[in-house]
Amino acid sequence: MKKFRKWSVILVLTLSAVCLLNGCKKKNSDSSETSVSSPTTQAATETAAAASETTAAADTAAPSIVIDAGYSFQSSTSGKSSVQYPVLDDASDAVNELIQKNAQSILDAYELADDDTLTMTSEVLAQDKSRVTVIYQGTVTKKGAETVNIFCSNTVDLNKATNITLNDFADAYTLAGYVLSDDCYFTNLDESLSSSTKSELMKEKNSLSISQYTSLFEEADFPVSIDPNTLYPGSFSFEKDGVIYFTIPVSHELGDYAMVTYAPETK
Repeated sequence: MKKFRKWSVILVLTLSAVCLLNGCKKKNSDSSETSVSSPTTQAATETAAAASETTAAADTAAPSIVIDAGYSFQSSTSGKSSVQYPVLDDASDAVNELIQKNAQSILDAYELADDDTLTMTSEVLAQDKSRVTVIYQGTVTKKGAETVNIFCSNTVDLNKATNITLNDFADAYTLAGYVLSDDCYFTNLDESLSSSTKSELMKEKNSLSISQYTSLFEEADFPVSIDPNTLYPGSFSFEKDGVIYFTIPVSHELGDYAMVTYAPETK
């Protein structure tokens, strides 16, 4: 995680200005003369001290992990399990409470026992004045079972403090037909996916019917339903640069979930 050092930049610019104003007179390294600080130099020194204190505070702050000027990370925990989520600096309390609630619901939905472990990290994938998209990636290991890969995404309307779901991006039935077609395209977030894996996914995707996929996409994304008869969302989605990304469940051998891309303007 990068730490932005804006105070360091301000200090360098301030000192450069001092050098230009005073002619940047070179001092002999062994001179014993006492220099008198100008008001500008003194201000620069105070700025440096403040920057040092700010950096030290950021390095020792807990439990938040500051990684960007616009947000920090905290975690919801339960026993050995944790889900990391962002806290947005400029968002309303309602927005941050919604993000936290959704992150907590991941832990709740898996009904974890003391010996189970679920660990997820998060990333702010995109943010503008109207919405923010957060993605979660990690694994869950239950006693006596294999470790399963899990992926979640959460797009939130910053003005309304509401979840934006796959149904806000596209029609569920249309997406179902696209997945079952030969045009279906699989990818990773970094766009890298081997041709052999794509070939296997193209075969496995046809294991569900169009009605099953339609139901899956109609119930995609947060919030997790409080209805005990409703399963945890089997698909999560987000939109980036005009392209819709959404997941479908696949076999453990193929990664437990696969990501599909859909560009409406080309369909």
